[in-house]
Amino acid sequence: MYKVLIVDDEVLLRVGLKTAINWEDAGFTVVAEAANGEQGYEQYKKHEPDVVITDIRMPKKDGLWLVEEIRKENPYIPILVLTCLDEFSYARNALKAGADDYILKAELEDEDLLGMMSGVKKKLDKMNKDKEISRTASTSKNDMIRVLFNDLVKAEFRIDANIEQRFAAIDMPLTDSKFSFVCASVYENSKQDSAGQIHQAVINLLINLFDDKEIAYLFHIVNNRYHFLLSSPKLSISEMKRVFISANQGAQQYFDKALQIVFTDVFEDTAELNSRYNELLDKSDVLFYVEDPSFYLKNTRDIRFEHLNSFELKKKYSQMLMIDSIMKENMEGAREFVSELYKYFKAKAAHPGSVKLFFTDIMNNLFSHYGQLLSEETSKLDQKQYYYEIINAASLKGACVVMEQMLFGFIDLMRQYVQNNSQLLTNQAIHYIQQNFDKKISLKDVAENLNLSKQYLCSIFKKETGENVSYYINKLRIEKAKMLLHSKDRKSKEIFEEVGYSNQQYFSKVFKKMTGMTILEYKDKIKPSK
Repeated sequence: MYKVLIVDDEVLLRVGLKTAINWEDAGFTVVAEAANGEQGYEQYKKHEPDVVITDIRMPKKDGLWLVEEIRKENPYIPILVLTCLDEFSYARNALKAGADDYILKAELEDEDLLGMMSGVKKKLDKMNKDKEISRTASTSKNDMIRVLFNDLVKAEFRIDANIEQRFAAIDMPLTDSKFSFVCASVYENSKQDSAGQIHQAVINLLINLFDDKEIAYLFHIVNNRYHFLLSSPKLSISEMKRVFISANQGAQQYFDKALQIVFTDVFEDTAELNSRYNELLDKSDVLFYVEDPSFYLKNTRDIRFEHLNSFELKKKYSQMLMIDSIMKENMEGAREFVSELYKYFKAKAAHPGSVKLFFTDIMNNLFSHYGQLLSEETSKLDQKQYYYEIINAASLKGACVVMEQMLFGFIDLMRQYVQNNSQLLTNQAIHYIQQNFDKKISLKDVAENLNLSKQYLCSIFKKETGENVSYYINKLRIEKAKMLLHSKDRKSKEIFEEVGYSNQQYFSKVFKKMTGMTILEYKDKIKPSK
């Protein structure tokens, strides 16, 4: 049975498609469905269907985006798009993006769908037959090279008889040879559609030079970086450097691009393969800090990462500063916070793993701090997506951009929350003040209790009550003081602390301001007449 994925934001249409024909009799089974392109891509990754049927116009990520994403990974899977007559231009765009055919929703009949799926099945049958023939025939050298490298990584570079045979099949010396691991990438600061093609063309320059120098190689790709295992009886650091420099000259001349290369020392013992590769993985992370579009060439033995003192870092860049920026809706303050972190990490050159861990720790604390307060709004901030983007950031600048976007997102949500809940927040402030006015509380204490800035608390409190927060606190305190003064044996020097003041003189001043009388004048006024 071939697996089918259906993607459409209309539930009735998805149900109609699933029940229009007997899928199993046609040789198919519907394994999953989704309501938009983003969900569709998740289901595609999870179920690995053989056929995708998708609508084009959907919320969030649409069908065109889904077709493009799937085609990046699988150029062969049949993709059928659903469209209406008045949306045919969208269907044309989908076909250009890589869809195989389209289905008109208005003319969706059982026989038409059955006929179309019959054609799809014939195509899949032929593809599977061709794959079988291809498996029994010789695989292209590049495919063999990639598969062998991946298998070596999985096996932690343990060499057995099968591995030896596969090395021999691609004429790559494994004995009486010298080795080196290389990480190569292309500095890229644009998001043009052609960027990937240019990247590949630059790497091909390097590969062609390996061939010219009779340096055998394996390679695979990790996060847009090419990892090579080089092998040659005459391999040397000086020869590799000449190759790298020549490749970079070609990249700059023809594509105006620069190569970024990290390489290990040359070694001869295959028992070192795994440790040397792990060394490359660790040290090539130095490219996280390389943001200059010039040629970068470094031996792993010359790369050092500074130890990150997390205690010093948290002390120097208190997360309360960041939270304070959010509470005050201070975008400039948030930007400055991230900028300072960028400068600190750039100067320190700490291991990128530690930097990303620090950033994700900030992220987790933010979502924890505001999770309850913004329980409904936090759905608009995707914690998993931010985590993914930080962990996979290729550069420090890229990670900082994600952090800044996340902080701005929290600031926007805080602004929206305050605007939508000013009455509720004011009532919470009044309750807190009524419970604590006889303690030494201030505007700052009330604001922090509500996770608000002092400025915003003052604004909404004045709007809802017509009074300032400080005036309201003093009003409650003076009313309590007046009650206590009704006891003839109570004196002002005994009362001021009981109503939350730490200074008797200031208490007397506030009392006069609030009542229009001094404390003695008030006591005389309430004194019972004889």
